[in-house]
Amino acid sequence: ELEYCSTEDTITDTWVYDSFNAMIEFVNNNDGEAFKKGIRNYVDIERTIDSMLYTWIIMAADNVSKNILWVCYDGTHWNSSMYDMDGVFGLVWDGLRYYNPNDINLYHYIENSNVLWAKIYSNFKVDVIKRYLELRMSVLSKENVREKFVSFNDSISLLAFEAEKKKWTEVPSKETSNIKQITDFIDSRFLAMDTYFLTAIN
Repeated sequence: ELEYCSTEDTITDTWVYDSFNAMIEFVNNNDGEAFKKGIRNYVDIERTIDSMLYTWIIMAADNVSKNILWVCYDGTHWNSSMYDMDGVFGLVWDGLRYYNPNDINLYHYIENSNVLWAKIYSNFKVDVIKRYLELRMSVLSKENVREKFVSFNDSISLLAFEAEKKKWTEVPSKETSNIKQITDFIDSRFLAMDTYFLTAIN
């Protein structure tokens, strides 16, 4: 499915397929130094690392491959973005259970499902680790993330929450997916991710 920011591009979408397929072909056919030297011609590495890390941290398994939103602003460089968010912060997509926040094996899922991210991690590992630590000291500090969630949660009236439960009675996690579950997940997840990346430095 294609969407455009303006009507100018709706005349033809040939460039989209050509550009995106060129990126896929490069990723599939290049490794090591060839990958490192050429990948910046197709993707914005810094933004791709951010997207990969965010997906990994919140355990957004559906965003690893089939539900990634790809955006392009110049016709050449592609960036992955978030799309399907029904299974994040520990919640499995069906709402019946929760992922273990200490499980860092999402990378193995990435490795098997997202060739681009796997190659970025293996070829730009130092950059990935450095960026993770930078984010943890700023926008992804535990305090900042918790505050954003608590502030947003407090802005919604209890009546709205109750109306939501009554409307969607079949949602299996409506009693367990709450601010405490999310903040508890954040605490455990950041601890696990910090340990992983601090160990990965050595």
